[in-house]
Amino acid sequence: MMCAVLLAAFVLVSCADKGSDLLSMVPKETKFAVLVKPLDLAKKADLQNLALKNVSKETFDQINAFFNGDMGVDPAEVVMFEYQNNFWALFNVKDEGKLSSALTDFGYGKESVNGCNIYSEGSDRIAVKDGLGMLTTVYNADLTNVAGNIDRFIKLPEGQSVVSIPKFAESMSGKDAHIYLNTGAFYEMAQKENGGPYGSREVAEMVKQMPMYEELIQSHAYFSLNFEKNDLICHSVVLDSEGKNINGKFNLKNLDKDMLEFFDEKATAVMGFAIPDEYIGFMADAIAKEAGSDPALGNMVRNAINSLEGNMAIGGTLANLQDWQANGYTAVIKFKKDMLPSVKTLLGQQLATMGATPDSEGNYSVPVKQGLTLNVVFKDDYLCVSNAAIPEKTFASSSNAGKFSGKTGVIYVDMPKGSILASAATMAAGVDLSGYFYAWSDDEQSEAVLHIDDNPESNILKLIIKTVDGMSR
Repeated sequence: MMCAVLLAAFVLVSCADKGSDLLSMVPKETKFAVLVKPLDLAKKADLQNLALKNVSKETFDQINAFFNGDMGVDPAEVVMFEYQNNFWALFNVKDEGKLSSALTDFGYGKESVNGCNIYSEGSDRIAVKDGLGMLTTVYNADLTNVAGNIDRFIKLPEGQSVVSIPKFAESMSGKDAHIYLNTGAFYEMAQKENGGPYGSREVAEMVKQMPMYEELIQSHAYFSLNFEKNDLICHSVVLDSEGKNINGKFNLKNLDKDMLEFFDEKATAVMGFAIPDEYIGFMADAIAKEAGSDPALGNMVRNAINSLEGNMAIGGTLANLQDWQANGYTAVIKFKKDMLPSVKTLLGQQLATMGATPDSEGNYSVPVKQGLTLNVVFKDDYLCVSNAAIPEKTFASSSNAGKFSGKTGVIYVDMPKGSILASAATMAAGVDLSGYFYAWSDDEQSEAVLHIDDNPESNILKLIIKTVDGMSR
């Protein structure tokens, strides 16, 4: 029970605005680490004045006792991480007497092992030594290992700590919450399960041929969260083993904004991305190999994929939540210069077998089922497939088109006040919601923003907590 209260407090509100001494106790081989500062964000969420319908008074009083220091735990900072396939949490203890009393009330027993006080209840273990608290789960009665691990973390040499990773400290500071992922360690873990991370050793071997494979499995990913008045912002960056930004090594290209000409001005969602040339070649070879013993088919597939320029976009306009056919859907693919005519010929042959005939401009309308017709349009270097005609007023002329400028990938979902999506979100959440979701990447970083218009609360975190509480009926 005590572990549940502590974790609820850690996860409910979490913040980080400077380097962490606790992070220096995390072993370098960890698969992930999370830095949170509950006290700072408790203030941001106005926790003391937060009325929650679905949290019992007893639990809420216990969480407040944690934040007020009545449990003897310092709520300023907590680090959670993986080590040797187990979960650990480290925190500072200001008053072990208060903590011991609280744990006793929760039914924990106490034993002393090698100068370390260990409190146990079921499989939960909370160890305290030299002002450091450690929370973990152990499924056997041997407490020597628990005591040994808290000693290991306290005495961890600097070179064996996660903070020795280049640019780790600065990447894990300055925002409301921080997450670190050791991508190579995650890949190795996946390799050991089910014959590989992709379900077969053949696919795993193919992935090893992927461009930048070695750099990717040695990279480190960092995510930071920031809660503002109207925005929840997640920023991410991936660094190589030397602490250098890895995005710049991918030869990324910017999105071609001309693709936006095929989407409606009031499109609900548009996603665009630009695949680097090296990855198009990799995909062409990989898919061609799937053709097996048919070299002609393999060569045709390889040529078709290699004709792609790399820019693609999909999106749609929501008109009816109950009838999916009533909504508009569009997909656009850009081909390399002068390649579209041959694609048009090959695709036209296939469409002819479906009974479709070209119009005066060489485009096709393909009946799929009653009430659903797909329009196949060839224009300049673009192939567009949609269940709607090309709009007169396009997304390219909208105020949101600028969000695609200078980006290598974008996901944009619009939820303006009065729209079907905003009305559905408002009904589900029981709170008036409108805004947008905007995720993007460029050759240096990535960011995702959830924006809420006219937030009635002081901070978006408080709105999220109250909304989730209201939906948990």
